[in-house]
Amino acid sequence: MSLFGKILAVVNIFAAAAFFYLVAADWGERQKWTYAVFRQDLLMGGLPIDENIQEEDGTKVVNKISDKTVEDLFRGLGAAGVKTQVAEIQSIQNKLRGEIEGAANDQERRDKLRNILVPLVRIGKERDDLNARIDKDTLGDLLAKDFDGAFAEALKPPVKDQDPNVKRQAAIAHLLFNIAASRPEPTDLQRVVVVIGLKAFINEANEHADAARIMSQRLALILAEDQAAFENEHAQLVAELRLLALEDAERQKKLAEVRILKDNHKKLVVDRTRDLKDLQERIKKVQSATKDALDELGKQQRNLVNAQQAIVKLIEENQQLERKIRELEKVDP
Repeated sequence: MSLFGKILAVVNIFAAAAFFYLVAADWGERQKWTYAVFRQDLLMGGLPIDENIQEEDGTKVVNKISDKTVEDLFRGLGAAGVKTQVAEIQSIQNKLRGEIEGAANDQERRDKLRNILVPLVRIGKERDDLNARIDKDTLGDLLAKDFDGAFAEALKPPVKDQDPNVKRQAAIAHLLFNIAASRPEPTDLQRVVVVIGLKAFINEANEHADAARIMSQRLALILAEDQAAFENEHAQLVAELRLLALEDAERQKKLAEVRILKDNHKKLVVDRTRDLKDLQERIKKVQSATKDALDELGKQQRNLVNAQQAIVKLIEENQQLERKIRELEKVDP
């Protein structure tokens, strides 16, 4: 082989090495970008509902979630992380049932059931009925019908040929959001965001706020009706008192009873006013928590936009590198 041929062979070897290096580097960058996009999808849409959820190419989404990803997502959020929303629901169901059954006495078990189930009901009349049943029904019936029933819709498998995201996402978001909102742990709502995603979290937060507003209006109407009834009855009592003042001493006993009834109604108004004040304070707390969650959402959305812009920039840089590679490939050695 001539000297020129040997030199050309060496150059070809170096060119091939450079080509394979660029290909490996490009593949690595693609993997990083793909993972970053996947994490953003998890942030917005949450974990897959169950292990059967697939992407368009037939790949199960749960197979793309590594143990390291789960660790990153749930770091500092209490219990061990999960890979599906159904797994989170089952974990919470078992945890809450254990808390109920482990309570010291019957009344504490009923109170725990009340704290779990009542926030899930959005209609004031239905809440009143549920509170009444919690007080009178057996704990076995309450656990089987109401407690397990609250989780049944979210755990129910989807109907054939039906999109499970449409069937169950709303039920899952409603269940997890309201259970977390009624518990004292500050990280519970953050964990819900990770599990169901920002979109579902925002939708459920809006519906929660709407329901709270409607129930407060209902309570205000009830108070107004009670006040009107009291005012009418009070007017009647005043008329009776004027008549009783003209009667003999035997009617003094009846007059005293009427006065006692009057005092009872005043106490009722005071109690209702105090209840209204307590409810308004609770609503303020919920609104404040919702505002904080929305602020955090805004921050996350800004971070998402920044990340997307960075991805676009990296894609452009990658395209430039690919063009350079193609140009190098076209060069005659």
